[in-house]
Amino acid sequence: MKRTDHTTPVTTDPPRMSPRRRVITIGLSAAAIITAAALALDTLPSGTNGAIAAPDASQTSARAASTLPPLEVGLPTATPTGLPPTPPVAPLLTAVPRTGSAKGKFVDGFPPVLRTILAGATVVSSSVASEGNIVQAGVVGTMPVSADSAIKVVKAALFRLRFSSVVTQPSATTTSVVFRTKKQDTVTLAITPTGKSSISFTIHAVLRTAKK
Repeated sequence: MKRTDHTTPVTTDPPRMSPRRRVITIGLSAAAIITAAALALDTLPSGTNGAIAAPDASQTSARAASTLPPLEVGLPTATPTGLPPTPPVAPLLTAVPRTGSAKGKFVDGFPPVLRTILAGATVVSSSVASEGNIVQAGVVGTMPVSADSAIKVVKAALFRLRFSSVVTQPSATTTSVVFRTKKQDTVTLAITPTGKSSISFTIHAVLRTAKK
Protein backbone atom coordinates (compact mmCIF):
# COMPACT_ATOMS: atom_id res chain seq x y z
CA MET A 1 0.00 0.00 0.00
CA LYS A 2 1.44 3.21 -1.13
CA ARG A 3 1.86 6.05 1.31
CA THR A 4 0.58 9.39 0.22
CA ASP A 5 2.31 12.46 1.58
CA HIS A 6 0.01 15.43 2.19
CA THR A 7 2.20 18.47 1.98
CA THR A 8 0.96 22.06 1.94
CA PRO A 9 2.37 24.18 -0.97
CA VAL A 10 4.48 26.93 0.19
CA THR A 11 3.77 30.43 -1.34
CA THR A 12 6.43 32.98 -1.33
CA ASP A 13 5.64 36.73 -1.26
CA PRO A 14 7.43 38.95 -3.77
CA PRO A 15 10.37 40.57 -2.30
CA ARG A 16 9.48 43.77 -0.63
CA MET A 17 10.93 47.02 -2.05
CA SER A 18 13.23 48.65 0.29
CA PRO A 19 12.33 52.20 1.39
CA ARG A 20 15.32 53.62 -0.36
CA ARG A 21 14.44 51.99 -3.67
CA ARG A 22 10.83 53.22 -3.38
CA VAL A 23 11.97 56.83 -2.98
CA ILE A 24 14.19 56.51 -6.03
CA THR A 25 11.30 55.14 -8.16
CA ILE A 26 8.92 57.95 -7.12
CA GLY A 27 11.57 60.52 -7.88
CA LEU A 28 12.18 59.13 -11.35
CA SER A 29 8.39 59.20 -12.13
CA ALA A 30 8.08 62.81 -11.01
CA ALA A 31 11.05 63.79 -13.11
CA ALA A 32 9.47 62.17 -16.17
CA ILE A 33 6.21 64.10 -15.63
CA ILE A 34 8.02 67.43 -15.21
CA THR A 35 10.07 66.80 -18.37
CA ALA A 36 6.92 66.06 -20.43
CA ALA A 37 5.23 69.24 -19.17
CA ALA A 38 8.28 71.32 -20.05
CA LEU A 39 8.31 69.92 -23.57
CA ALA A 40 4.59 70.78 -23.99
CA LEU A 41 5.15 74.36 -22.85
CA ASP A 42 8.00 74.78 -25.33
CA THR A 43 5.57 74.12 -28.18
CA LEU A 44 3.31 77.09 -27.19
CA PRO A 45 3.89 80.59 -28.70
CA SER A 46 6.24 82.73 -26.69
CA GLY A 47 4.72 85.17 -24.22
CA THR A 48 1.66 83.03 -23.49
CA ASN A 49 2.81 81.85 -20.01
CA GLY A 50 1.02 78.61 -20.59
CA ALA A 51 -2.19 80.21 -21.96
CA ILE A 52 -3.29 80.59 -25.57
CA ALA A 53 -3.15 84.27 -26.50
CA ALA A 54 -6.32 85.90 -27.93
CA PRO A 55 -6.00 87.28 -31.49
CA ASP A 56 -5.23 90.97 -31.81
CA ALA A 57 -8.52 92.87 -32.49
CA SER A 58 -6.84 95.37 -34.86
CA GLN A 59 -5.27 92.57 -36.90
CA THR A 60 -8.59 90.71 -37.06
CA SER A 61 -10.44 93.87 -38.21
CA ALA A 62 -7.80 94.54 -40.83
CA ARG A 63 -8.03 91.02 -42.21
CA ALA A 64 -11.86 91.19 -42.26
CA ALA A 65 -11.82 94.56 -43.99
CA SER A 66 -9.45 93.29 -46.66
CA THR A 67 -11.89 90.53 -47.55
CA LEU A 68 -14.99 92.77 -47.82
CA PRO A 69 -15.93 94.23 -51.23
CA PRO A 70 -15.57 98.01 -51.56
CA LEU A 71 -18.69 100.04 -50.81
CA GLU A 72 -20.13 102.25 -53.53
CA VAL A 73 -21.34 105.50 -52.02
CA GLY A 74 -23.22 107.99 -54.11
CA LEU A 75 -25.78 110.74 -53.78
CA PRO A 76 -29.42 109.69 -54.20
CA THR A 77 -30.85 110.55 -57.55
CA ALA A 78 -34.28 112.05 -58.01
CA THR A 79 -36.86 109.65 -59.33
CA PRO A 80 -38.75 111.09 -62.29
CA THR A 81 -42.46 111.15 -61.65
CA GLY A 82 -43.53 111.78 -65.22
CA LEU A 83 -45.77 114.64 -64.07
CA PRO A 84 -45.34 118.16 -65.43
CA PRO A 85 -44.17 120.78 -62.92
CA THR A 86 -46.91 122.65 -61.13
CA PRO A 87 -47.31 126.08 -62.69
CA PRO A 88 -46.96 129.02 -60.31
CA VAL A 89 -50.15 130.68 -59.15
CA ALA A 90 -50.62 134.28 -60.13
CA PRO A 91 -51.03 136.69 -57.21
CA LEU A 92 -54.63 137.40 -56.24
CA LEU A 93 -53.98 141.14 -56.37
CA THR A 94 -51.19 143.11 -58.03
CA ALA A 95 -52.21 146.59 -56.89
CA VAL A 96 -54.03 148.22 -54.00
CA PRO A 97 -57.45 149.53 -55.13
CA ARG A 98 -59.03 152.67 -53.83
CA THR A 99 -61.60 152.36 -51.08
CA GLY A 100 -65.15 152.57 -52.44
CA SER A 101 -68.55 150.98 -52.78
CA ALA A 102 -71.24 150.56 -55.42
CA LYS A 103 -74.89 149.52 -55.78
CA GLY A 104 -76.03 147.00 -58.38
CA LYS A 105 -72.52 146.32 -59.72
CA PHE A 106 -68.95 145.50 -58.80
CA VAL A 107 -67.14 148.55 -57.46
CA ASP A 108 -64.04 149.73 -59.28
CA GLY A 109 -61.02 147.83 -57.98
CA PHE A 110 -63.03 144.82 -56.88
CA PRO A 111 -60.65 141.79 -56.96
CA PRO A 112 -60.80 140.30 -60.47
CA VAL A 113 -60.43 136.75 -59.14
CA LEU A 114 -63.69 137.08 -57.20
CA ARG A 115 -65.41 138.85 -60.06
CA THR A 116 -64.62 135.87 -62.34
CA ILE A 117 -65.92 133.33 -59.82
CA LEU A 118 -69.21 135.20 -59.48
CA ALA A 119 -69.83 135.54 -63.21
CA GLY A 120 -73.56 135.20 -63.78
CA ALA A 121 -74.49 136.52 -60.35
CA THR A 122 -76.72 139.51 -59.81
CA VAL A 123 -74.82 141.99 -57.65
CA VAL A 124 -76.85 143.87 -55.06
CA SER A 125 -73.91 145.80 -53.57
CA SER A 126 -70.12 145.61 -53.39
CA SER A 127 -67.27 147.39 -51.63
CA VAL A 128 -63.49 147.43 -51.23
CA ALA A 129 -61.25 148.90 -48.53
CA SER A 130 -57.48 148.83 -48.37
CA GLU A 131 -54.82 149.47 -45.75
CA GLY A 132 -51.20 148.92 -46.59
CA ASN A 133 -51.01 145.76 -48.69
CA ILE A 134 -54.22 144.30 -47.20
CA VAL A 135 -57.46 144.60 -49.16
CA GLN A 136 -60.93 143.75 -47.88
CA ALA A 137 -63.67 143.11 -50.42
CA GLY A 138 -67.34 142.33 -49.95
CA VAL A 139 -70.26 141.59 -52.21
CA VAL A 140 -73.95 140.78 -51.73
CA GLY A 141 -75.90 139.20 -54.57
CA THR A 142 -78.15 136.44 -55.86
CA MET A 143 -77.64 133.48 -58.19
CA PRO A 144 -80.17 131.21 -59.97
CA VAL A 145 -78.59 127.96 -58.67
CA SER A 146 -78.97 125.66 -55.69
CA ALA A 147 -76.87 126.12 -52.59
CA ASP A 148 -74.88 122.94 -53.25
CA SER A 149 -74.10 123.99 -56.81
CA ALA A 150 -72.94 127.44 -55.74
CA ILE A 151 -70.61 125.97 -53.09
CA LYS A 152 -69.12 123.51 -55.60
CA VAL A 153 -68.45 126.28 -58.15
CA VAL A 154 -66.77 128.61 -55.65
CA LYS A 155 -64.80 125.77 -54.02
CA ALA A 156 -63.46 124.47 -57.34
CA ALA A 157 -62.36 127.97 -58.42
CA LEU A 158 -60.65 128.74 -55.11
CA PHE A 159 -58.94 125.35 -54.90
CA ARG A 160 -57.26 126.11 -58.22
CA LEU A 161 -55.84 129.21 -56.53
CA ARG A 162 -54.36 127.11 -53.69
CA PHE A 163 -57.14 127.82 -51.22
CA SER A 164 -58.39 125.12 -48.88
CA SER A 165 -61.69 125.01 -47.04
CA VAL A 166 -61.21 125.05 -43.29
CA VAL A 167 -64.63 125.59 -41.74
CA THR A 168 -68.15 124.67 -42.77
CA GLN A 169 -70.94 125.99 -40.57
CA PRO A 170 -74.37 124.83 -41.76
CA SER A 171 -77.47 126.10 -40.04
CA ALA A 172 -81.20 125.91 -40.63
CA THR A 173 -81.12 128.74 -43.16
CA THR A 174 -77.49 129.57 -44.01
CA THR A 175 -74.36 127.63 -44.94
CA SER A 176 -70.99 129.30 -44.39
CA VAL A 177 -67.67 128.09 -45.79
CA VAL A 178 -64.29 129.66 -45.04
CA PHE A 179 -61.39 129.29 -47.49
CA ARG A 180 -57.79 130.12 -46.63
CA THR A 181 -54.34 130.05 -48.22
CA LYS A 182 -50.95 129.56 -46.58
CA LYS A 183 -50.41 133.31 -46.92
CA GLN A 184 -53.50 133.87 -44.77
CA ASP A 185 -55.69 135.11 -47.60
CA THR A 186 -59.29 134.29 -46.65
CA VAL A 187 -62.62 134.15 -48.44
CA THR A 188 -65.81 133.61 -46.44
CA LEU A 189 -68.90 132.50 -48.36
CA ALA A 190 -72.39 132.55 -46.80
CA ILE A 191 -75.32 131.15 -48.77
CA THR A 192 -79.04 131.30 -47.99
CA PRO A 193 -81.50 129.40 -50.21
CA THR A 194 -84.36 131.59 -51.48
CA GLY A 195 -86.04 128.93 -53.61
CA LYS A 196 -85.50 125.50 -55.08
CA SER A 197 -82.84 126.78 -57.48
CA SER A 198 -82.01 130.25 -56.25
CA ILE A 199 -79.83 131.66 -53.47
CA SER A 200 -78.72 134.90 -51.94
CA PHE A 201 -75.07 135.10 -50.96
CA THR A 202 -72.48 137.30 -49.32
CA ILE A 203 -68.73 137.08 -49.76
CA HIS A 204 -66.16 138.75 -47.57
CA ALA A 205 -62.51 138.44 -48.60
CA VAL A 206 -59.25 139.54 -46.98
CA LEU A 207 -56.44 139.46 -49.52
CA ARG A 208 -52.82 140.55 -49.55
CA THR A 209 -51.37 142.24 -52.60
CA ALA A 210 -48.04 141.33 -54.18
CA LYS A 211 -47.01 145.00 -54.08
CA LYS A 212 -47.60 147.69 -51.54
